[in-house]
Amino acid sequence: MIDFYALRMIVLVLILSVTLPADVWAYPSIMQFAHTVKNLLLRKKVDQIVRRNKVHIAVVPIRSGIYDETDLVKKLYELRTDDSIHGILLWVSSPGGAPGPSWLISQEIAACKKKKPVVVIIGDTCTSGAFLVAARADYIIAPSLSEVGSIGVLYMVRKNKVEKFKGTDGTKGDATIEVIASSPNKVVTNPYGPSMSDEQRAALAQHTYHLYELFYQEVARARKLDPEKHLEWADAQVFSGDRALALGLIDSIGSYSDAVEKLLELIKDRLQVEGEPVLIPIKVSCN
Repeated sequence: MIDFYALRMIVLVLILSVTLPADVWAYPSIMQFAHTVKNLLLRKKVDQIVRRNKVHIAVVPIRSGIYDETDLVKKLYELRTDDSIHGILLWVSSPGGAPGPSWLISQEIAACKKKKPVVVIIGDTCTSGAFLVAARADYIIAPSLSEVGSIGVLYMVRKNKVEKFKGTDGTKGDATIEVIASSPNKVVTNPYGPSMSDEQRAALAQHTYHLYELFYQEVARARKLDPEKHLEWADAQVFSGDRALALGLIDSIGSYSDAVEKLLELIKDRLQVEGEPVLIPIKVSCN
């Protein structure tokens, strides 16, 4: 007698053979083979159901000054290309840092949110370069007592005239360091170079203001703010969370739990994925 159940299993396996392990063909018994196939298909179905009921959220902390983008940009790229990750929660408590690394991280966040939602929860501080990073997210939440903003550029130049040294006989003296360069502009920011001329100081001030223009224009694009009114929100002031909300720098006042709920909402709307959140901590360094 033909076992039609086993026959149906065999036909189904022939259709799906590319997804099955090769060693199933070694079974001598058709019944054993069919039973194995049934278990494999059932397990695959259960796995699919489990995955549908879980929402995987990567929690990425930015909790220091931002001076090296390498690690964070790499991790964000990995999260962006990992289809098992449905959303990214950036947990920011940072005073900012260098313009270049901050900008590169912000661009990677912009790339991430094209594929999956990105929400920021601010802790104590999100200022300067850290806010440039946060501004690229889909949604920003902060507590009322947080510090937000400080959108501006600071350029410091230190000049040392003399360096102290200690001789082999224990005596102390002064060492004068001379710097030779192909152009006076090469040593404008060198601590042992000559004092800046008025022209060099003016050129450095112009450069600083240009960086500032790029900064506030980038924030204006990301947050949909009017760049013509940038002095209202980008004059390097630090704002409390509620004041930042009134200015449009953040989207709502709330907590970590509120940020998770908002991210789940965006994931459901954009990716049609819903279920219990699974929070996956990601270790990164920015300095």
